[in-house]
Amino acid sequence: MFCYTREIPEGRELRIRYWSGLLFQADGTVKRKIDVDREEMLRRIYLQMKHCIVEYTNETRLMNLFWEEHHENIIL
Repeated sequence: MFCYTREIPEGRELRIRYWSGLLFQADGTVKRKIDVDREEMLRRIYLQMKHCIVEYTNETRLMNLFWEEHHENIIL
């Protein structure tokens, strides 16, 4: 998993990349590691996608709640 943010006109954009079936070694090399069939891999990737949607939608909700509760105390 690789996460990064970048500035966009509307604020911040979070980007996440997953490499399913790859194993990153400590020495910087990459090894292919697929131990399931195609259907199982697609099922796992689908579940991972659903998890990300829930996780980052909740993160956004929490950040917005924090801002709404605390913004009047912030001096710009």
